[in-house]
Amino acid sequence: MPGLVRLLLIAGLVYLVVAGIRRLASVGRNPSGSSSGPDADNVPLVQDPHCGRFIPQTEALTASRRGQTIYFCSRECRIAYRAS
Repeated sequence: MPGLVRLLLIAGLVYLVVAGIRRLASVGRNPSGSSSGPDADNVPLVQDPHCGRFIPQTEALTASRRGQTIYFCSRECRIAYRAS
């Protein structure tokens, strides 16, 4: 029984060390891999008025209504919004 406890403690310590090393190795990296530059985090999010989804303004499709720019997440949402 004491051998099993010792084995579990060693396994737990190894896990914590490996997790710590992984965390230190990933510092400064974007886990999603979608960052295209140092200012990628400063892109404002806009909300699609049809489905309510938030998307980066640089990736949104646009339409103009009464002189105001409206942002959409997809072509389908833009078509559905125009139809309503």
